[in-house]
Amino acid sequence: MDSIVQAGWIHFQNASRLEQDQIIAMFKSLDVDQDGQISKAELINLLKNTMPTAKILSLFNKLDRDGSRSLDFYEFVTFHYANISRSVCNCCNEFGMGLYYCCVRCWKMQLSDGDGQVFEVCTECYSNKSFKHQHNEFLDNYVLFRSKEILVLNREKTVKDNPIQAAFNAGCLYYRALSSIKNNVADALFKEMDGNGDWRVSVNEVIRLMTKKGISQADASKAFEDINLAGDHYLSFKDVVASWCCHVATGVWP
Repeated sequence: MDSIVQAGWIHFQNASRLEQDQIIAMFKSLDVDQDGQISKAELINLLKNTMPTAKILSLFNKLDRDGSRSLDFYEFVTFHYANISRSVCNCCNEFGMGLYYCCVRCWKMQLSDGDGQVFEVCTECYSNKSFKHQHNEFLDNYVLFRSKEILVLNREKTVKDNPIQAAFNAGCLYYRALSSIKNNVADALFKEMDGNGDWRVSVNEVIRLMTKKGISQADASKAFEDINLAGDHYLSFKDVVASWCCHVATGVWP
């Protein structure tokens, strides 16, 4: 448990100013009575429409180690990090803080089209075979992570000499050299594209935004594929701002 607390704080410290501000604003919005603590009731009441209650309770109880029935900001940072990086067991509904097992077929389907949900179970439920699922091939999350890493590295080799990659690198450098005002414009673009606030942009989110701006669905889909150099069916903050900066600097999209 200590490792994820430490990882959560490191994630916060290394996050962009935009993400830090969003986490702070989220904490303040949840702290209804402004006592510097978030109670279990406050958390459930304000997150119940965006997050399953079982997930809220499971994670809250794991983080509330002193039994105070509240989270301070430091604990909330861990809550936020665990929420975006860990999974709830699809069998017992407990939040997993360590090793868990994923359905390989579901994982491959999500990787190929970006849709659907991966079926995941904790180590205990997997060992006891106390879950029901239509597929039977499972691997632990660390093995799957290495599989994805190898896949991404192989794809990066194919675009090593791609001019689009060079444009992205230039876009990243341009972003770092921008004034804070222009940085805020790029940040706002990412927020506008990231409709569900999960800090990654799917092809559907890109199509939704670009079609509103008069761009055809086919052109929007092609733009997404051009930008998505990693081939993982999601755009990161870096992908979006690098593309925007390339557009600002050259007048064209990568």
